[in-house]
Amino acid sequence: MPAAASAQAAYRATKPLYCCTTKALVPSKFKYEDLSFTFELYQNDGERQRRIHYSEYLEEWSEDEDEDVEEYEDYLSPTVLSNYAAPPHYVNPDAKFKENFIWCSTIRGDPTGVHALAPLVPEPEPLDRIARRTSVGIDTPVDDYRSEWCESYRMVVTATRDTDGKMCQIVDVVGRDRQGFKELDGDSMTGYRTFMVVPDEDDDESDNESEDARDNDDRGLSAWCFFGSNEYDRRIEEQLEEPGGDEKVDKAWDGMMNACQSLGALSELSIQWNNNSKLQIAKALGTLEWY
Repeated sequence: MPAAASAQAAYRATKPLYCCTTKALVPSKFKYEDLSFTFELYQNDGERQRRIHYSEYLEEWSEDEDEDVEEYEDYLSPTVLSNYAAPPHYVNPDAKFKENFIWCSTIRGDPTGVHALAPLVPEPEPLDRIARRTSVGIDTPVDDYRSEWCESYRMVVTATRDTDGKMCQIVDVVGRDRQGFKELDGDSMTGYRTFMVVPDEDDDESDNESEDARDNDDRGLSAWCFFGSNEYDRRIEEQLEEPGGDEKVDKAWDGMMNACQSLGALSELSIQWNNNSKLQIAKALGTLEWY
């Protein structure tokens, strides 16, 4: 909570990216191997409302056409929202809708990047399948050729160090001033955004909007942030394990499949550093405030 509150207060534009960190008065020392990284994914509540409205439309259509449509309860049900998703650990005051907490993973990383993956089913199969209970549905409306689907998601990454248990929120990709996720290459089913973690000493803070491009990421410590959904050419049924493992989980996926036109399964959240030196990454992160 203190790390999140500090990050919210420190959120600012830098040249050319965004940053949610504060420099410490006295830098701290630790090793990169001492760090774990917690990924949190939030979803704009407008997406949940859209799924429900579409389900209601299908129900009305089925009554007019005298056809049966399966009963639908969104996986973000009122009970789930009350117990887990709302409110999140802090709220973006500029958001039109609240943001619901939908996925989390804590892992170690190597200097080339940090990847939180939805585990595959343990049994060998002809095709790799994601375990239903470890993932969540991501609606990627490719049928409408609309690539801004990923703008509805927010990814927060918090680092924790073993030496003292202190935390520092290092990444917060949120749709602020059009700086949220964009679809990589337009049809990849992958959201992408570069984020400044530790600005260079010579970089001035700026409120001016700047183009987000990898060519501008060589100063300070920045991270290329990704969240990946379904494979473009595989149906969702081929990407999930067979039903039957958990009745509640199966019902949630059945509901999402009915309510989403182009459903995918969340497969990973990840960041890739612009520096592959463990020593230099740890040194840069040590200049930030930890709580």
